[in-house]
Amino acid sequence: MLNGIISAFVLATDQQGQLDASYACIEVDEIASVRVLPKLQPDRVLLTNISRDQLDRFGEIDITFQTLKTAITGVSTTLIINGDDVISYSLALESKNPFITYGINEQIFDDFARSDSRDSIFCRSCGEKLAYQFYHYGHIGKFYCECGLTHPKPDYSATSIVREDEVYSFQLSDMTIHSTARTPYNIYNTLAAYATLQTLEISMPHLKSTLEGFDYGNNRESMLMIGESRVQLHLSKNPIGFQQKISLILKDESPKDLILLINDTYQDGEDVSWLWDVDFQYFAEANATTITTAGTRRHDMGLRLKYEGIPCDSTTDLSQTLTHLLKNGTKNIYLIVNYSGLFSTNRLLERLRNEFS
Repeated sequence: MLNGIISAFVLATDQQGQLDASYACIEVDEIASVRVLPKLQPDRVLLTNISRDQLDRFGEIDITFQTLKTAITGVSTTLIINGDDVISYSLALESKNPFITYGINEQIFDDFARSDSRDSIFCRSCGEKLAYQFYHYGHIGKFYCECGLTHPKPDYSATSIVREDEVYSFQLSDMTIHSTARTPYNIYNTLAAYATLQTLEISMPHLKSTLEGFDYGNNRESMLMIGESRVQLHLSKNPIGFQQKISLILKDESPKDLILLINDTYQDGEDVSWLWDVDFQYFAEANATTITTAGTRRHDMGLRLKYEGIPCDSTTDLSQTLTHLLKNGTKNIYLIVNYSGLFSTNRLLERLRNEFS
């Protein structure tokens, strides 16, 4: 948002109001981009992907596409896009801005991550249905159309991707990166940063050590020990994001307790119909000893699971439920929360860690 961006610049100044920086990396809300980009006049615009999020704010994906197209065509900039995302690639083509691409040409996402929910199934050039050699997840993958639209060869890619001991290693240019990433979509985030730095021709003498020491969680993916229990907290706020968390959970074959916290504040989006676009049937294969729903929309979440024949309980006291599971549960707890529950749950987990230490 514009006020947050202004605050970021102001807070970065010294006592004389001077800003000692050569670069600024600014995250911009999709809707706010129309106002923000003309004021910033960015040298580069990075698009990680375009997918549905907060339906009551953004509407369907075509509205987000047109908003971003208006913002981007209004500035002279170079785009850095995920070439595996057909929507981002179509936007780059239509914008007439120069662009470079990054992507993953290996099929590294499993069936649980891929899902059958697509935000885009038709070619924006001719209107015919797109075909895919394979999907990564959602509408992201190796696409093509009979009209000639086809998946671009990425300018920057990750290869030799291997998951071992719950984390991923991969080849980036001439470097083997032993990352701390526990989810494969974080490899896309690494590629996005690398491609951006390359286009800016910034020297990167410490890139390997930085990537290998980087914490991908950012309080959105936390793992901590509380007493004898391993507790994981993950943010999920749209169908594609939730599908990736389901995939992560199913990779863990050991018994576990699941807590699904769904709120409907303005920050989350008051429309929770997106829950019906997530393949929750896979939770039947998750070896979950207990599943508990929480949050203001706990009953909506419970109803969604009921339609898949998956039993669950609900709670209005997350602290009490967690305390019970820490004492009597599987010692392997996953919490999936949407946005407004993230920070309060992080604080709760820190308090419980101190109590159980």
